[in-house]
Amino acid sequence: MLADVTGVMACPYCARPLVLGDGVVACDAGHRFDVAREGYVNLLGGSPQTGTADTPAMVAARGAFLAGGHFEPLAGSIAAGVARATSGIEGCILEVGAGTG
Repeated sequence: MLADVTGVMACPYCARPLVLGDGVVACDAGHRFDVAREGYVNLLGGSPQTGTADTPAMVAARGAFLAGGHFEPLAGSIAAGVARATSGIEGCILEVGAGTG
């Protein structure tokens, strides 16, 4: 999935295109962002935040819940609304800032 969207992503530091490499997303200016084991990329700069209150068990439980399809009706409604609102408009919508959090 990440490979499908890197072509429309830009580096948050220099706005150059981002390219997916071996375990990283990077721009040609040398800014690099590691791909997490779960497949996401954090494009925020600085050190990782500590004390987030999410334990590995909590993250796994949330992932299992989401994989169960409980939000599919809501996601489908949102996707249909976006499709109606953007009908006839060229381009790509990339939703960022989401995740299991």
